[in-house]
Amino acid sequence: MERTWPAFRDVDTSSGALGSAVNQAQEQLLPIAIAAPAGRKTRDGWLPRLWLAIEDDGVDYLSFFGGHGGELYASGEVASCLA
Repeated sequence: MERTWPAFRDVDTSSGALGSAVNQAQEQLLPIAIAAPAGRKTRDGWLPRLWLAIEDDGVDYLSFFGGHGGELYASGEVASCLA
């Protein structure tokens, strides 16, 4: 997710097709990330990286992930840091 905005920032997105494709990819990747065999320490390391990626995202490609923090981090406590 960190590489989404840097990869697409110079691409013309006026048609909306790229945004739709990114959203569809995220919908498919979220369950994989949630089910990943990662412990609390690893998931805690994801939080600042995802937060920075969301902040740096120029067109809100990553807003989908921000809304699913509790699931992704497997902890409401950790997700509240993102909120």
